[in-house]
Amino acid sequence: MPFWYRARREWPRYPVWWDVLHLSIFAFDMAGSFFGLYRDDTGFDHPARFHGPGALAVVLAAAFGFGPLAAAGFSTLLHTTLEVQVF
Repeated sequence: MPFWYRARREWPRYPVWWDVLHLSIFAFDMAGSFFGLYRDDTGFDHPARFHGPGALAVVLAAAFGFGPLAAAGFSTLLHTTLEVQVF
């Protein structure tokens, strides 16, 4: 987001909350890996899989002006691409 802030200058101030929400996707995933929650049968992968695309859709809609359906569709497309690479 810092690159887009400097390149486009469409926001009057830096959108800190959207940046924090975007980084929470990676922090949530790394916390699950660090604490070993993916190895256990706790079902931790379900909240992580919902949080990632949902947070990305909110960031795309709010910070970059995507429509709600376009943001949800694009984030789902990215998530599906990542899941297909796993198999």
